[in-house]
Amino acid sequence: MIEFSDNSIITRLTVNESGVIQRSVLNEGSSDWTVMYTSPNNMCDDYGRCGANGICRIYGKTICDCLQGFIPKSQTQWAVLDWSSGCVRRTLLDCQKGEGFVKLKNVKLPDLLEFSLHKNMNLKQCQAECLKNCSCTAFANSDVREGQSGCLMWFSDLIDIREFSEQDSEQDLFVRMPASELDHIPKVKRLVLKSVIPTVSGILILSLLTWCIISRRKSKGGENLSTLVLLIFHQPGLPLLDLFRISES
Repeated sequence: MIEFSDNSIITRLTVNESGVIQRSVLNEGSSDWTVMYTSPNNMCDDYGRCGANGICRIYGKTICDCLQGFIPKSQTQWAVLDWSSGCVRRTLLDCQKGEGFVKLKNVKLPDLLEFSLHKNMNLKQCQAECLKNCSCTAFANSDVREGQSGCLMWFSDLIDIREFSEQDSEQDLFVRMPASELDHIPKVKRLVLKSVIPTVSGILILSLLTWCIISRRKSKGGENLSTLVLLIFHQPGLPLLDLFRISES
């Protein structure tokens, strides 16, 4: 708090169109004002300045950007520097097509609106837990001190993210991305893609094989059925399987 003992000092308190409050002092013998106090200190101090899924960069070319893989919800509003509408995904998430995470370094974490906290998880466990839940949109360590521990997961839009310099923050955030978006992101900025496709494919193949074996036992044309199945599974990377040997074992 600023106090003046000299009653001759003239001060003024102003609020601009962006909601920034300034206390200024009139310089003696001139008409110039000197700013003594500003709140917030910069535009990134405003809550949710860049809207949902946006990131505030006080030293960037523009103060607000969309997160990687996101685009402005309203291009018209962003063109006039109104970022309140935030950003939406360029490609919707789809657990069945494989997903991964992009790493945002040195940031203030999003507001804790829809989240879960697991204090005993490490970062690798946190990633696996988030990946299992199709509603999980991002994860991070909850405590970055001395080795980093704990797990925070978000389940909605990410609001009030701010970028800091390296000396001001060691907090990283991992944002969920569809496989198609990860293809365009440098490997140093992403985690290894985790895909559920091989698992699903394996289950389907096993189910089809089981059905074919049972059908062969009930069918007189078992040999033709076996040949047909072998043709179906004759694909690169998949071994040919002899249904007769399988059924006998």
